[in-house]
Amino acid sequence: MTPTVPALVVRFGAMGDMVQFSAAIAAISAHHGAPVDVLTNAGASTRVLAGMPQVAQVHHLDHRRWPRWLHPAKGRLERAVMARGVGTVWAFDSVPGVERRWAAAGLAVKRCYGLPIPAGTHGSEADALVLRGHGVAAASTLPAVLAADGERAAARALLAAHGHTGPALVFQPGNSRTMHPLHRWRSTRTPQAWPARAWADTGAALLERHPQAALALAGAPGEWPDCEDIRLLLPPALQPRCINLAKELPLRTLAGLLAEAALCLSVDTGPAHLAAALGCPLAVLFGPADPAVMAPRGPAPVAVLRSGVACSPCYGTARRKACRDNICMQRITVAQVLAECARIGLRAT
Repeated sequence: MTPTVPALVVRFGAMGDMVQFSAAIAAISAHHGAPVDVLTNAGASTRVLAGMPQVAQVHHLDHRRWPRWLHPAKGRLERAVMARGVGTVWAFDSVPGVERRWAAAGLAVKRCYGLPIPAGTHGSEADALVLRGHGVAAASTLPAVLAADGERAAARALLAAHGHTGPALVFQPGNSRTMHPLHRWRSTRTPQAWPARAWADTGAALLERHPQAALALAGAPGEWPDCEDIRLLLPPALQPRCINLAKELPLRTLAGLLAEAALCLSVDTGPAHLAAALGCPLAVLFGPADPAVMAPRGPAPVAVLRSGVACSPCYGTARRKACRDNICMQRITVAQVLAECARIGLRAT
């Protein structure tokens, strides 16, 4: 017999969006007194929810705006949700053609998208406002994602295989754009990029400051050359203490690494949100995006670094699309970053 769940939560987005949204999932689960199903897009958004005790099952659907006649997966999803015995659908994003059929079948569809939210509201606070409008009190707006013991052990084993058992300082220099196979040959600068020389100078200073630590460069396999650029810019004497892990970090192993790491330095990207959620002290570099709305949150200190140029933030505007010189990122200095890393300190490991 197919197990039943009280609710389905519908939310699509990038990895960082889902990390933030995990607080809302936890609140809805608490409201119903049982784990809930989640419908999201495939890939990192699905994997980031793995291990949450508030999540029973994750469904995924790509091309959600395609009509049902062109997208058979919609019909299969509709039937799967019915078979699960779902009573309530919390729709934070629309699934055209499916919500109406769920409502017609007697499911209570809570429309949680398209509602007025005050400008400048942080994403997790916006979710909490919507839930309060539906009578659901969020116990916390901090993310609820977890790293399993096995994932932590896998991360420790990976570091040990490279000859390092001390504290790990994780650098996340890439984002979704640098994962594109042709990004190194594109004519326009990746808006969130910080210069490789700045990463290397920061890494060298941190390794000198923390002689027992290793520097772990994180990323997807396609970002290995970018991470290698940084590693090779380190002084030769420090290069053995720097590990390029970009070809060895599936998402859940990355979660284990961030759950164990002493410090993370990242651009504004999904792993930064994951680091904060898992209690890793985080220094995050913001350029085009507005940290008031998008900054990572978590139980450990989070330092947001900005250059303060007049054209930032420009996320979601024509200025960002027209930008060919991301001075908002380039003008963040190594000295700024080192000062913030010293302020937030290392997590005891």
